[in-house]
Formats: sequence, structure tokens, C-alpha cells
Amino acid sequence: MHCCQAFTYALEPSGTLSAPPLRCAPCRFGRLGLGFEPDAQPPSAVDGALRGETVSRAACGSAHTLALTADGRVYAFGYNGRRALGLGDAVDRLVPTRVCAVSS
Repeated sequence: MHCCQAFTYALEPSGTLSAPPLRCAPCRFGRLGLGFEPDAQPPSAVDGALRGETVSRAACGSAHTLALTADGRVYAFGYNGRRALGLGDAVDRLVPTRVCAVSS
């Protein structure tokens, strides 16, 4: 379980990153990586670019999340107003987006 300032993630033994049932305060900026911004949601696997990937580590800030896959790729999602995601722009990401500058 990864506890962040306003949200929580679970890294399952299978390598799936999940957003467990919770109430965000509020779930803005796409920090859950679910493709939408819920106030509350049922447990959901983070999908999109992470579908079929094995996540080995995850870290989160106050409004963004980073996921490292078993093969060394890094994905980022959430608030990007100060370019915190390392994607070369300042656009928030509602779904995981590969960070090519640090991926192997």
C-alpha cells in the first residue's frame, strides 16, 4: 500500500497497480490514473499504458504518481503544472504516460 498526501495505491503481488476503495480529497489532476477524476470509486486497476505491464515499484507525490515496470520503463500520471512528470510539458495526465527520458 502506498499512502500519499490525499490518495492511496496498492501494488498487488501480481505487479498490478490498483486504486483501492477510497475517498480522495479531491481526486483532481488524474492522480489515480483512471482516465477520469472521481470523488470516490470502487477498487480499480490502473489501466491504459500499464495494462499488461508488471509494476515493480510506485511512488507518489501530493498530486501525481510514478510507476516503474519490471522491464525498466517509467510511467507518470497526475498533476503536471510544474512539469513534475518529466514529460516535457505542463499538461496534467489522467492516464499513465511513458516517461521516455528515463526509461531503458
